[in-house]
Amino acid sequence: MSPILWKRFGMHWLSAGRVQTPVLGWIVERTMKNKRKAELITIKLKGINLSLTFKAPKGLAEKISKQGKIIIENIRDEIVELNPPPPFTTDAMLAEGSRILGLPAPKIMDSAQRLFEAGLITYHRTDSTTVSNVGIGIAKDYITRVYGVEYFKARKWEKPGAHECIRPTKPLDSRQIRSLRAAGVLRLAVPLRPEDYRLYDVIFRRFIISQMAPAKVMKRTFTIRFEDFTKEFTFTTKIIKEGFLRLSKTFVHEEVSKLTSGEYEIEELQVRMIPEYPLYSYGEVVEEMKTRGIGRPSTYAKILSILRRRGYILEVGKGKLVATNRGKQIFEYLIKNFEELISEERTRKLQEVIDMVELGKEDITKVLNEFYRETCNIIVKAKKEGVTYPTESFILKNLCLEYS
Repeated sequence: MSPILWKRFGMHWLSAGRVQTPVLGWIVERTMKNKRKAELITIKLKGINLSLTFKAPKGLAEKISKQGKIIIENIRDEIVELNPPPPFTTDAMLAEGSRILGLPAPKIMDSAQRLFEAGLITYHRTDSTTVSNVGIGIAKDYITRVYGVEYFKARKWEKPGAHECIRPTKPLDSRQIRSLRAAGVLRLAVPLRPEDYRLYDVIFRRFIISQMAPAKVMKRTFTIRFEDFTKEFTFTTKIIKEGFLRLSKTFVHEEVSKLTSGEYEIEELQVRMIPEYPLYSYGEVVEEMKTRGIGRPSTYAKILSILRRRGYILEVGKGKLVATNRGKQIFEYLIKNFEELISEERTRKLQEVIDMVELGKEDITKVLNEFYRETCNIIVKAKKEGVTYPTESFILKNLCLEYS
């Protein structure tokens, strides 16, 4: 840690790990980009009960308003078979829980822990979607009893992992659990709070949906055009076969089926300024960690919790994350002086190597020696370039002697 930063913050507990730093970098970048503005335009077409909302560059709304017309073209219809989504992994549960419940990742994990301890869900730290035969049996029991056998379709969703997916352990929805508890028929190891029941409902519905029959719908796609600006829209206009949509409702826009190609007058136009790049939510950051291959199911919530506790990020609005000045300065300092050690690419490769060690395909002593050499070389290089920090004397005098 630089003496300047040390004096500025006066906090010896500041830290940033290999995964925390790239994640902080994403939030810092998005915070900066959030200052750039765009327009969110909503237009209502004359003669048809249809409103269209889209993001556009600044100034477009005024041009559309002056002309008062847009063109609809490239209309096409298709029948689409929709398959349900897989059951939850940890990252998917955090992302969906954040979106539906509006809760931060640590609170979702806390509720999941209580549900696990109560014996209502399987282990909640997993990156596998695999469903066991017991799980399929639970889904079959509930679906055939509540909706009918024609709505059930068994799926294993096989994906390697130490644990199976996150699923309920009983064929009971949250309403049934509450009723059985009130009647004294069902006793749980730990008491549940309202937010725990809400998360259970999200987990239960997602799992049941994953074991339901496919749906079949009619979709209509079309393009709106104004000068050189185009935007494509797709709407569901008819449900042909209900399938899993019986439990996962989708909105049907029957009015869209009346559209024809041509010029349409605009009956009403509304516009408001929005960030060109919206701030990340907890769920979106977790999705990024999963997509980019850094972090693990057991650490997703903890990483965000540490960044927040260190004062690097804040929660604003409805669960949106913004980088603080401290977070920006820490990230800038680390990237400037230790980019090789904490870069996103190096973090991802290290995680892959650790996985190889776990599988017995890499020697742990060799991996640790390489990591030791890499760390010492970077520290010594930083020292030669005038970078100092509180632990330098211990590290250089006791650990990295042969490299200094």
